[in-house]
Amino acid sequence: MSDDCVMTVSHHGRLIGALVCEQRAYRLSWFDGADPRLVAYAGPLDSDAYELADRLAARLGARSATEAGLAVASAGL
Repeated sequence: MSDDCVMTVSHHGRLIGALVCEQRAYRLSWFDGADPRLVAYAGPLDSDAYELADRLAARLGARSATEAGLAVASAGL
């Protein structure tokens, strides 16, 4: 990821949040209707989108992001 970027967080294809990086500081924001187990996530945030998706999936009781239907992907900005 570049220094400044926006990534989307989706669950079964529905956008539920965004991971924003500005000047190397990451912020995770959730949209209305996001699962409370995900909203409560207070773990590390960094540029590894795959690891973040797997950590979020664990909060849903899944072994992987694929199993949970979670994806963290570049918004293409």
